[in-house]
Amino acid sequence: AVVSTQSTGDHQFHPSAVFASTVFGFSHLIWFHSVGAEIFSLNNLFCGLLLYWVVRFQKADVANRARVAMEASFLSGLSMCNQHTSGLFIVVIGGWMFLSLLKDKAITVQQFVHTGVAFGVALIPYIQLPVSAFFAKAPSTWEISAL
Repeated sequence: AVVSTQSTGDHQFHPSAVFASTVFGFSHLIWFHSVGAEIFSLNNLFCGLLLYWVVRFQKADVANRARVAMEASFLSGLSMCNQHTSGLFIVVIGGWMFLSLLKDKAITVQQFVHTGVAFGVALIPYIQLPVSAFFAKAPSTWEISAL
């Protein structure tokens, strides 16, 4: 409902947005997979935040769109550290943002590099895997990767 209000900007009551939010919020599967801070609940959080950043990108003036895209890129990297299926979501959103920036001539090469660096910095939690595998003496398994 918040995304609908933010995207339209008219601050009117949107029954369809309230209905969709309610159905999503009270869905059995959402609550079933959200009982712990694990993959599914964090994936829902990251996908919801990415949708919010899409709205922020769309509403931003042309001069600020590259900054919003860099923030979304960082969030996308964190999302990829949580669950790889969010990559399907990220490819579409990132492609649309990049094409929009190119069409509006709103991004420079330096801003594009900074956006890529933001994505790479967000992938830093992946460093934990080889480090923990080295200390746990289990380099060939994902199950024993805790320090």
